[in-house]
Amino acid sequence: MKLNLGTFFAFLLVLATGALANAGPLSIKVTNSEAGGMSGGKQAIIFWMTVKNTSSVEYIEKLNSVTVEVIGRHQGGEERYERKVNVDWTFEPALGPGRNKKLKTRFMRKVNPGKGWYRYNDVRIRVLKYNFRRSS
Repeated sequence: MKLNLGTFFAFLLVLATGALANAGPLSIKVTNSEAGGMSGGKQAIIFWMTVKNTSSVEYIEKLNSVTVEVIGRHQGGEERYERKVNVDWTFEPALGPGRNKKLKTRFMRKVNPGKGWYRYNDVRIRVLKYNFRRSS
């Protein structure tokens, strides 16, 4: 099969455009996470993240939520699941190009050993997706 040069460059353009569409203006890195204390049958999960604006022209006003992968270890083993966490953080001033901000957030999870939901001794968090609002 012979591939002409025009078709090859069109194919590369499609690949590059697809990669850019998937890349967002933010880079979020979880720097630390911990399994917190218990209250009312629920355990606090706390994590710290660095949010960086990787855009060269956009300003980010608010980080609404993140979808995270939670990997919790307990005495009986390990469990893994995805969860949406409302962050609701407004950047004051707006997060400009190349700037970053360190955030701390938390969520509560139910613990019920009768249903196999055990208290975590250790937890790891990884951000899979995020939802944000650009500055107007």
